[in-house]
Amino acid sequence: MLDMARRGKRPCEIAELTGMSPNAVSCRLSYWRKRGVNVAPARSGPLPARRKICATGVAEDLRDLLKVHADLRGVTVGVLARDILDRAARDNLIDAVLDDKETDA
Repeated sequence: MLDMARRGKRPCEIAELTGMSPNAVSCRLSYWRKRGVNVAPARSGPLPARRKICATGVAEDLRDLLKVHADLRGVTVGVLARDILDRAARDNLIDAVLDDKETDA
């Protein structure tokens, strides 16, 4: 994370790459700056497009199942859900995951 910040990555970009929240990244960078570590301030300019997913509509028992795997990876349930959807879609695994019908997509 520190190396990414030194190369000028924004906290939101570092968060996206590491699975941490942008606030957690900013706090950690602030911690290092206060202790004299040379970390450049975040670049100005337009923020990159962010992919967001809201896992609040997910049943609590399912969130609990996902939370176990999210915790093992050090990410939030929302980040894990987004990553699962991203991987399933990009690797054309929707039919295999749902196993309800073949769509030849």
